[in-house]
Amino acid sequence: MTNQIQAYLQDVTQIYQKGIAIEHTYRPALKRLLESFGKDILAVNKPKWIACGAPDFWIGQVVLGVGHLS
Repeated sequence: MTNQIQAYLQDVTQIYQKGIAIEHTYRPALKRLLESFGKDILAVNKPKWIACGAPDFWIGQVVLGVGHLS
């Protein structure tokens, strides 16, 4: 697991150093990290809206980072 986290931190650092990133720019790196924790994990970036709002990621039955547009 340490290697996956180190790879994630390298990806994020490389992106950050370009100075042109927004939140969504980092999501592919996060998706790779999350999926590296198990063969059965599928992390979906920006899945469809659900009753409580717009999830950032959906992993199995877990919703991460739900935001609302008011």
